[in-house]
Amino acid sequence: MTNLESDIVIFGYGPIVNEIIKRKTDTNQSVICITDSSNMEIVKETNADVLFIDRKQTREVTINCKNAFFAWRDDSALISKTNNLTDWIQQNLKIEDRSYLFSSASIYRDSKTSLTEHTRNLAANKNQNGKYRLEEALKKLMLNKGTPQVNLRISNLYGEDIKYGFIGSLIDALKKSIPVKVFSNGNFIRDYISFDDFYQAISSLCKSEFKKSEINLSSGKGYSVQSVIEFFKENGLSTNLIQPVLADTNVRKCSILDNGALKSIIDWEPKFLEETLPELLWPSRNQSD
Repeated sequence: MTNLESDIVIFGYGPIVNEIIKRKTDTNQSVICITDSSNMEIVKETNADVLFIDRKQTREVTINCKNAFFAWRDDSALISKTNNLTDWIQQNLKIEDRSYLFSSASIYRDSKTSLTEHTRNLAANKNQNGKYRLEEALKKLMLNKGTPQVNLRISNLYGEDIKYGFIGSLIDALKKSIPVKVFSNGNFIRDYISFDDFYQAISSLCKSEFKKSEINLSSGKGYSVQSVIEFFKENGLSTNLIQPVLADTNVRKCSILDNGALKSIIDWEPKFLEETLPELLWPSRNQSD
């Protein structure tokens, strides 16, 4: 068995993880990314300086790291009996500080007011939510290891190279003149967090001492669907590209996360949409200013 050491280990791969890896390696931090084989060719091309391990091959290594990050959508990788990943994490992954899960605001109930991390704010059908099941599975697993587990409940994330989500879809529609599907109910409200602020938060948390096990990552400011669309229209998005769609009945009308817990741990002053979107849409214009 091969013994490996790394500053961080990340489980899963996608646009957000890719951006994290780029920034970590730019600051000379070592990264090991454990992903499934279907992603391997993609990641080898995009991040040649990072060690990628097919999660089916983890049984061949022992890893010592400072922090671990889980970017999975649900708990399927842990309950799979084909790779015994749970046993490997229990026995062969040594975490010096903490384990972090990139969880989601989707685990919360509908509410007109901002929600704290309290259990009373969880959705009634939380057990049907893959992120919540993963929170619970990791909490149990890390408790058995004696490793602190932190569930980061993240509001709607957006950034320059993040093409999915409401903001990412609107940016693509504006820049490429392609259709974008939008909820016909413009009164739905969501809060958002930029990737820059998200990265600053996780970096600061890794350097901080705290005992909280659930932390909201958000700007704390809600925006209606219609107000966001109007901003993009003012910046050149054609009305003809907007395709209204009906929302499912289980879609929450309002989702705003209270960020008080995060503010109690780190210096947290996130930028709002009205500050970040002009920079994303017209970077050259803002640089010249």
